[in-house]
Amino acid sequence: MTSSSLLRWFPAAMATFVMDLVTPVWNIFLANTPLYVVSVVNCEGDKSEDCDSDGELITMETCVFAVFEFISGLVESRQLRDLLPPILPTLTLHLISHMQPTHSQVERWLGDVAQFVDEEEQIFSYSVRLSAHDLLEAMWEEPSLRNHTHSAITAAVEKHLQTTRSNSSPNAWKIEEACMLALGCVIMTPNTSFSAQQFTESVVMSTLQSPSGNPLLLGRSLWLAGKMAGRLKPGTLDQLLQSLVTALLPTQHSVLRVLAAKATCNFCSELQATNCTSRLLPILPSLISLLAAMTADLPDIVLLVVIDTLQLVTRVDESVTARHALQLSEVALSLFLKHSHDPGLSSSLEDLFSVLANNPGCHADFHRSFLPSAVQLLESNETGISLGLLPAVLDVLVLLVRGCGLGNVPNEVVREIFPRVVRVGVASDDVAMLQNAGECVRAFVSMAMEDLVQWCDREGESGVLYVVRLAVHLLDPSRPESSAAFIGRLLIVFFKKVGGMLGDHLQLLLRSVLSKMQSVKTASVMQSLLLVYAYLLQTELEAVVSFLCQVPDPRGQPALNYVLKEWTSQHPFFFGSFETRLSTVALCQLLSHCVTTGNNLLCSVVVEEEEDNGCGLGVQTRAQKTAAGVTRKTAIPLPVKIVRLLVSDLQSHLEASAESEGSECSAEEEGNEEVREMESLLTSEDGESEEFDKDPELHGDPLLQMDLQAHLVKYLGDICQLPSFSSSIRPHLRPYELVTLHSAGIHTN
Repeated sequence: MTSSSLLRWFPAAMATFVMDLVTPVWNIFLANTPLYVVSVVNCEGDKSEDCDSDGELITMETCVFAVFEFISGLVESRQLRDLLPPILPTLTLHLISHMQPTHSQVERWLGDVAQFVDEEEQIFSYSVRLSAHDLLEAMWEEPSLRNHTHSAITAAVEKHLQTTRSNSSPNAWKIEEACMLALGCVIMTPNTSFSAQQFTESVVMSTLQSPSGNPLLLGRSLWLAGKMAGRLKPGTLDQLLQSLVTALLPTQHSVLRVLAAKATCNFCSELQATNCTSRLLPILPSLISLLAAMTADLPDIVLLVVIDTLQLVTRVDESVTARHALQLSEVALSLFLKHSHDPGLSSSLEDLFSVLANNPGCHADFHRSFLPSAVQLLESNETGISLGLLPAVLDVLVLLVRGCGLGNVPNEVVREIFPRVVRVGVASDDVAMLQNAGECVRAFVSMAMEDLVQWCDREGESGVLYVVRLAVHLLDPSRPESSAAFIGRLLIVFFKKVGGMLGDHLQLLLRSVLSKMQSVKTASVMQSLLLVYAYLLQTELEAVVSFLCQVPDPRGQPALNYVLKEWTSQHPFFFGSFETRLSTVALCQLLSHCVTTGNNLLCSVVVEEEEDNGCGLGVQTRAQKTAAGVTRKTAIPLPVKIVRLLVSDLQSHLEASAESEGSECSAEEEGNEEVREMESLLTSEDGESEEFDKDPELHGDPLLQMDLQAHLVKYLGDICQLPSFSSSIRPHLRPYELVTLHSAGIHTN
């Protein structure tokens, strides 16, 4: 352990002595491998055990873990990993030997499939087999070792299989299973000597045709075949798919069925990647039926694998899935009611519900199955049901409503579900319930606002009033502040849909937002509240300014000063692509109004800001600020503050562009595709694509289509040409802010 730590922490210093360590460790590794296979894997000899000076048990597995950790240190060290290529063939050969399932593991797995999934997924268990697997993956994932690892695995597998063919031992199947697991660790590229077709014909197919094959070996064969499916001939692929269906039958061993389910995921993913999903169509009905039937009475850990497979299979072809909509809906609902308390299972079931909700052919059966239960649960008012079930029901209802499409939400859903969702939300103080009720109502507003406007309850209250009532409840200062975490997007889409129909309700909502702001301490919640004003200042600027001037803040002063001070102080810390863009564009519009109209109400607003004691150095560390002296605050006009914020935004965009260009050049020089992929993830604006996936309303939003850097350059360029800029704003700008403007090609003279 100490030598491994030294390799990781001090690789340069250890370079001189590394061979003095590598040689004995390597000799121990080579000598112990056959002993480990005999005594642990095959359980044919005595297992040596001892205790160290602390009384800790030392076993052969302990020694193997220590050697693997040492080798892992070599892989991770840039200075030392060059020692590995010459020994990779032998190292890989021995790693595969350690990847064999041990005698005790086989007994445990065949007796309890949950134990197998636990160790297979590395959830709560770890073993020599998994450690060897992880080390082999680490070597393959290291770019400088990848080609060497490819060749080493191919040679090691071939050598092991040749030995196995001449070995009549009842344990010979274990090394064959380990070889398949090793091949599944990596992606064998076409430039290697490995042939997926040849290996499948000579090894996989012969294994699957064996009448007495071990379930672990049979399942692993299908699992590996799925990973190679895109490189196989049609005839071979069809035979494998038939074997896959056979392996899922209820008469098969549970371990084989679970591995067949995992293999199904591999087949689907690989065939989708190669645009060959049509090969799945003949067996797709059987796969759906068998997987759906397989969900009965499984341990949670196994059920998760089956559900994940089922939701992947149901995405292959909508028409086939639609024919099984009733069976899928009933299975999903039954599992949902039973396992909604489990976050992992609940999330996977929501993915399955999402498939049904977004498939028009499934809508009738899905609605018929889920809605009666949803109504019953919403009427129960959280009494006599498991904790977390109602928030989960609201999550599924969001999927159901959005899946109907704009203007296509059935009347019965609006009539039966919408008012109950609002009533449940208004009656609850639970944060999860409040947030999910708000998101569910937002889905209704987004997809069925026209229906909500026309709908009325028995007392004549419209859907618009129901939305207002829930929003006011979420904004109640006595409610937990996290209840308003998503209120910004709810109100923004509400304002977009109803426009000028709100009347006095608009002022009620704005007063509620203002009241909530005064009790909120969490930045993310404050951001959500400020977004409401940011949006309205773009669409109804004068009306909002007039309203804020008439309403007092906590000190009895006009709330306009309070809101603008909070907004300008929080803007640098906004997160989320939509939120940051909305705030920036709204600030631009507010500044334009200030400088072009000279609005006294806005121009007279004064905000506090820390003085720049760093002689124009820009952003400083706390140590630099301390060295520069005590931080003091100064009052500056609102237009100056807005310009400073916009210049700061522009600087961030310019720096990100420069870093992106630099990293692309570096990646091209190094020929490293992984560097380019990582940089594209790091430089993508606030995970924008992920945000699209989570919030369908953002698709096509003009804000997210805008080139914000180009917008800021043009906008600030126009502002800098105005006479009021030179006289009122430029004198307040710091030197580095002027440098930023000049670097963007903006003239400030």
